[in-house]
Amino acid sequence: MIGNNKVKVLRFDYSLNGLKIELEKRKIPYINFEKYLDESVFRKVKQIRKKYKKVLILAKRIIKMDKKYERLMPVIKYFFGVRNRFYEVLEFIEGLKEFIAKEKPSMIVLPGETMDITRATSYICKKKGIPCIFFQDGNVSSETPESGETFALKKIVFGNATKKLMVKKGMLPEKICVTGSPLYDIIIKPKISET
Repeated sequence: MIGNNKVKVLRFDYSLNGLKIELEKRKIPYINFEKYLDESVFRKVKQIRKKYKKVLILAKRIIKMDKKYERLMPVIKYFFGVRNRFYEVLEFIEGLKEFIAKEKPSMIVLPGETMDITRATSYICKKKGIPCIFFQDGNVSSETPESGETFALKKIVFGNATKKLMVKKGMLPEKICVTGSPLYDIIIKPKISET
């Protein structure tokens, strides 16, 4: 995230703290996302939560009436059941809006756009007119959840094969930049130059 003429890393990884460990090892300053989760954010999410509290009950009723929707149940449970992922995403969106209002970033850079929160980030950026770019995160194939369209200004990919696949899925070629992969280029370049 870039704001006030400085690069700022907004840290949002709670499970294994891998990002925190890497940032601290490399002495890169960062801001914890929790800084932008205040009482107003929690109030907004609570109000939205009231509107959607019966989604799981309604989904179960619909599935009882028509079994063809049964395969949707794991997703509905994930977003509205025990995990409540829908509300986690809403909390993230409201926190992101707080970050944007307070820090006024001139650009946001994302690691991929396939996760719900990164997709939401690129959408909010587009709505607010903030340039957003995202990087290919891992291998891309016809089976991966990469979308054929993007809310981001640019998608940075490892190579032409990924670019061709993204274009085939419907992404505009002018939105895709081939830069290589720092991880794989380090491994491949010495081997190629030796032969």
